[in-house]
Amino acid sequence: MLLAGILAIAWIVRARDFNFATAYMDESLYIDYGRMFLARDYQWPLDHPLRWTWGWYLWPAMSAWADRVGGIAGVRTLAAGLGVVSVGAMYGFARRLFSSAHILGMTIQDQ
Repeated sequence: MLLAGILAIAWIVRARDFNFATAYMDESLYIDYGRMFLARDYQWPLDHPLRWTWGWYLWPAMSAWADRVGGIAGVRTLAAGLGVVSVGAMYGFARRLFSSAHILGMTIQDQ
């Protein structure tokens, strides 16, 4: 029950309004990297994305896919969902190491 409440709060905090602003620089860069990666067509100045992503193509590919499906709101929905997953993982980690009082404090602090 506690976990469900924490995850609900985590979603509400992250999902208030996905269209609150235009795409931030990092959002648009990762979407472009993902599009180039999926198309296997890299263009200057982003022709060497490994220099920028340090070899991690998973998030750019996922963000490009989410952009195709739902635009910038889709990318932000995916990011919010993954943020809720990370809060759940933090809860599970804390539950194994600490007492119940610490669990609540650690997961709320992650917000």
